[in-house]
Amino acid sequence: MELYLKYNLYSKEKESQYKKRKYTYKNMENDHETITSKDGLVYIYSHDTMSTKTDYPCLTQIFKLKDEYMDIREDVKAPKTISYNPILTELQQEAKRNLDSDEGIDLRTKRSIQIEDAFGDIKNNMEYRRIQRRGIKNVENEIYLICIGFNLRKFHNKRYRKLN
Repeated sequence: MELYLKYNLYSKEKESQYKKRKYTYKNMENDHETITSKDGLVYIYSHDTMSTKTDYPCLTQIFKLKDEYMDIREDVKAPKTISYNPILTELQQEAKRNLDSDEGIDLRTKRSIQIEDAFGDIKNNMEYRRIQRRGIKNVENEIYLICIGFNLRKFHNKRYRKLN
């Protein structure tokens, strides 16, 4: 399975405003020990942090501005530290390569013009727009019932067409 879904900043990264940001990690030069911004400020590797707030552990690398640049920092409004997730960055780069390839462009155009028939039918024709239950299990059960109702309606309409 390959990465062909847009990540949250995919469209934003293509804008000229985003490319002009000096202190965005993706716009800086990185050699794994130091990060250099467009205006020459150098950040050196400080430490790693591990977040376990979600089901998946998240590694974040922290880079601190070199001491010699601390006086300049306030004049150019540069941050003291820069953090980034190397695993996430690698996955985003792979997704970007896939999305910008010929196959990725073809898949994106197909997806943009295809209508999710079942969901559109449920929302408009069955007038179902909001889940009424709370809790994961109750929401799952409600969606199952809506899907069963949708399939029964399709079955009934198909059967009724054959009789006429």
